[in-house]
Amino acid sequence: WRGEFPTDDVVTHAIGELRRAFGDDPRTAAYIRTIPRVGYALVAAVEQSPTAAVMTTAESETSDNPERPPGKPAAFRRTTRWAMLAVAVAFALIAALRFWPGDSRPVGGESPARYAGVEDRSVRQAAGDAGANAPREVPVSYLRGQEQLPNASPDGSLVAYSAQPDPAGPRRVYIQAMDGGTPRPVSTVDVDSEAAPVFSADGRRLVFQRVRGEQCRFVIASVLGGSEQEIGSCSPHVITHVDWAPDSRSLLVPMVSADSPPHLVLHLWHLADSRVEPLRYPTDADSNDVQARYSPDGSRIAFRRGVMPNSDLFVMDADGSNQKQLTRFGGAIPGFDWSSDGRWLLFPSDHDGGMRLWRVDTRSGELTPTAVRNVEWPDAARLRDVLVFTRGEASSEVVEMDVDGAADAAPRLLSQSSRGDSLPAYAPDGERIAFVSWRRGEAGMFVRDASGVRLLSLHGEAEMDKPVWSPDGRQLAYVVNNGTGRLFVADVAAARARDISPDGYSASRPVFSADGKALIFGAREPDSRHADLWRLDLASGAMTRLTDRGGMYPQRLPDGDLVFLESNAGEHWRRLGNDGDVADLGLEGVGFWNRDAWQVTDTGMVALISSEPFGLYRHRWDGGGWQLMEPLGYERLGDVQFSLSPDGRRLAVTNVREWTGDVFRIEGAL
Repeated sequence: WRGEFPTDDVVTHAIGELRRAFGDDPRTAAYIRTIPRVGYALVAAVEQSPTAAVMTTAESETSDNPERPPGKPAAFRRTTRWAMLAVAVAFALIAALRFWPGDSRPVGGESPARYAGVEDRSVRQAAGDAGANAPREVPVSYLRGQEQLPNASPDGSLVAYSAQPDPAGPRRVYIQAMDGGTPRPVSTVDVDSEAAPVFSADGRRLVFQRVRGEQCRFVIASVLGGSEQEIGSCSPHVITHVDWAPDSRSLLVPMVSADSPPHLVLHLWHLADSRVEPLRYPTDADSNDVQARYSPDGSRIAFRRGVMPNSDLFVMDADGSNQKQLTRFGGAIPGFDWSSDGRWLLFPSDHDGGMRLWRVDTRSGELTPTAVRNVEWPDAARLRDVLVFTRGEASSEVVEMDVDGAADAAPRLLSQSSRGDSLPAYAPDGERIAFVSWRRGEAGMFVRDASGVRLLSLHGEAEMDKPVWSPDGRQLAYVVNNGTGRLFVADVAAARARDISPDGYSASRPVFSADGKALIFGAREPDSRHADLWRLDLASGAMTRLTDRGGMYPQRLPDGDLVFLESNAGEHWRRLGNDGDVADLGLEGVGFWNRDAWQVTDTGMVALISSEPFGLYRHRWDGGGWQLMEPLGYERLGDVQFSLSPDGRRLAVTNVREWTGDVFRIEGAL
């Protein structure tokens, strides 16, 4: 670098290239040893080559070298110095990334708490991984707070992600060397938040999403820095997953088109003329295609159909032909990517219990678990066997505030543990409150009453949903997800829970019937692409189907009618009468991101609404729009689910004390 000033990132990148050329492992350091906070030392024996001694500087830069590292084209040597400088200088619910602390917008339409680690178990599970053959996981990022949605450069030398190291500052997109170095923001312009960076196929540009207020824009920035362009609008409420076409001239984007309302289908966005056209391929009128990735050679496209927790993976040729479904479990899949050889899809899923990394053969459909657990949003380099992913956690507590129209300076603490409390639910008497906690080292259901906190049940490493009280306050119903959604009913006085799950169904959020003798819940039948509402008689176990066009998240009105969501995408709010008639509620303001952030009352509905200000709003059945009840600070809201006391005067929510999460990498084939 004669006459130039290389930054730490440039040096780190160059050292990484040398180590790869030598085949050197940093852990054993046969050639280059890292000296912490100082630099690097060449530790290999050195011999002076007579041939090398007579080479001039000019010759070394221009002559062909038959011993250059295999796989690197001749052009690489001529551009390496500038490429190194270029890459070095560059770098998952509340609007303005306002609906989620630290810009955890719902990614791909997923609920925040479940996939952001609110239950504070990620590190514990990872430490307890019994897989003796688990690959070595190396921390990549180290900033304060939660790093999200990492993306590896095609050659695996760099990683980009979003982070908010200053809690008072915005979330920005950063880039750093894969093997270490100082993270650098891609831009320093005034923003509320940036997220979801993706390297172009040629490694020269990044596309990401930028939010200012209620406006979201896609931005393309040069990896060299200094040059960027806003190319079009995006949703400020959810992350839109995009991928670059193999020629780096187009983007593959899920969006709604005139041909497919109101569902998301894949489109090609041509950057030269801003033309957007739908990709021609078989779609599903009842599902959304929310994320797609080109194979390393660009010949095929894999995509995720269905928002979580009802996602499956599909693959097809790049022209949309020869579509094939690879998975059929309809579970949570927070991200996926191709292996570098194009044979496998690597993805995290909880379909057999806890979240772990799986691989599926794109030709045979063979599904294989790996020993890597608690992985979210994996991304693989195209030209190197390296996989990056995030692993996060949060310490949370249950707090209560008065609904009086004024923001509470200090909400009252209802429960606290170092391992995370969340998902509160008031009892009908308004005095007791049930919640989920990991205070015993595993997921458990607890009740707080005048005498203190009591344990009702423990459920291991499973995911637990928000509890629902029976009308008489004697029982709790809830779902435990350990691969499939299992229904449990707990006797509160006896502190005893029983599994009442009907065989062959995966259940979601239940509600008791008005007489307490049945549960109504959303459930999928085997091989079904969507859930419907079902009624389970608690005495006989008889199942009765209530809807046939979709149904989930039911809540009961005082007259026994049900309000429910017809689509997991946050669409079509319906009212199901006792006579079986279904009416469209036509609600505005409740949709995709807050589809689970509402509660019915005697006179209407209350919901978290992303408006100005953000807060709890009321909608009356007898007319009128949404009226503000209570402004809320979104920064520490750990889950969009809440509980309003029966008298409507108190609100219980999950409060996050601290969000943490880092980017990790795994080297080698999985």
